[in-house]
Amino acid sequence: MASPSPLAPADAPTGGSLLDRDWAATPFGPRESWPPSLAFAVSLCLRSSLAAALYWGPERRLIHNRAWSELVGEEPEVGIPAAGSDHSLWPLVAPLVDEVERSGEGAFVAEQPLRLVRDGIEEETCWNCHLGPIVDEAGRVAGVLGQANEVTKTVNVERRLSFQVRLADRLRGIHDPEEAKQAAVELLGSYLGAARVGWAEIDEAQGIAFVQRDWTRDPAVPSLAGQRTAIAGFGDEALALFRAGQLLAITDIRQLPLGSADRTAAWEAAGVRALITVPLVREGALKALLYVHEPTPRPWKRSDAAIARDVAERSWAAVERARAEQHQLLLINELNHRVKNTLASVQGIAFQTLRGEVSLTEARARFEARLMALSGAHNLLTEENWGGASLERVVRDSIEHLAGEAGRFDVEGEPLRLAPRAALALAMALHELGTNAAKYGALSAEGGRVAIAWTQEGDRLSLEWRESGGPPVAAPARRGFGSRLIERGLAADLGGTASLHFDPEGLRCEIEASLAAIRAPERAVG
Repeated sequence: MASPSPLAPADAPTGGSLLDRDWAATPFGPRESWPPSLAFAVSLCLRSSLAAALYWGPERRLIHNRAWSELVGEEPEVGIPAAGSDHSLWPLVAPLVDEVERSGEGAFVAEQPLRLVRDGIEEETCWNCHLGPIVDEAGRVAGVLGQANEVTKTVNVERRLSFQVRLADRLRGIHDPEEAKQAAVELLGSYLGAARVGWAEIDEAQGIAFVQRDWTRDPAVPSLAGQRTAIAGFGDEALALFRAGQLLAITDIRQLPLGSADRTAAWEAAGVRALITVPLVREGALKALLYVHEPTPRPWKRSDAAIARDVAERSWAAVERARAEQHQLLLINELNHRVKNTLASVQGIAFQTLRGEVSLTEARARFEARLMALSGAHNLLTEENWGGASLERVVRDSIEHLAGEAGRFDVEGEPLRLAPRAALALAMALHELGTNAAKYGALSAEGGRVAIAWTQEGDRLSLEWRESGGPPVAAPARRGFGSRLIERGLAADLGGTASLHFDPEGLRCEIEASLAAIRAPERAVG
């Protein structure tokens, strides 16, 4: 017995009612001939606010609402057997329809992934799907009603939170900066399904971007590890964005209106058609770039860019923490080393000062003067964070205790930064030479002068202390502490030679050293 629909008419895409269509022209026949179960199921399907489809009869003929059409991206013919439709949902739901028809009970699938094309863009979506039996008047399962609810946003939020927890857990136990960077790019690459992810550290002074290591999806994707690139190659527009801390996401570099053909070709040669680049700006300076590369065009989602920025900030914080820990450990080790060396120096000064026949008053004065020279050298190095000291500054500070004789020194030489050990050794030696000159040498007489000059030739440093205008000079009967400090200690500390020449016209000290042994290492940029 036919039955009218118990529900009000469903809306139709073109303005009329889907229920008022010409059903006689479909395999279902006129509505007046429908059994109540079919009439109810069709009305329920067409009125659902969810994507809904009805699979009716042994052939599972299809009826669907507008939301379902939007979901599958097409408008299958009403009444067509589902197995004969080429829409993307049937292969997913067919086993569930079989199960519902067999058991007479509903089925539910949570967070079913489904790739859809929306606005011409393919994207990964997630759906909760419920399929329930429609029972006919005889109590048999006559059809199955399926309803799907999109949960993509919820799934993405949960997935992102889970990823952030994994990232935090992974970074927490890492104390090496490079390991922190690598852990972050591995996790981000897997999360985004990207081809290549890495860090490029920036040296603005040299205009260079350097990649230490990176992550690639598979061996077919070339790595950029070890490459140095001029940042000018990024282009003025991109560099301006990076320096302003703005993220850059490009779907296809070929579509850039301002991109030069050469630059586009260079990027493609490196395996890049789509990219996300996140700049790290600290204290107004561009420090690093986190990059995500794809060899083919890829329409990035806002969530992709957001997670890339989040990873960049979190992982760089871990990098800075690890570097601070390493620097702190280095400082502790250096402090221990310096304390030991300082105590050894003080012990040596005390022993040499008190050696031989010398009055307590004289010994005390010499000892205090030498300790002050050692302290002055330490102060100079402390100002430079023990990274080294200027040779000229070492020279001038070492003769500072002879302030009244400052105008009698001629100091000349090329700029050179000395390593801490070389600076300390040279400062002590120059103190001894200055003290000797004031007591017995050129500075003890009117008109006497001291010339201190150094030159760099190849990989060698030559420094000369030359006195003139003082009393006649003769070699001493025995070597004192100052002589031993210069000819033995200084030579050993500089990895070279030091010799004293007692010329009649004035004392001359010649020092030769390897620049590789005494030059301070280059200070890191940034």
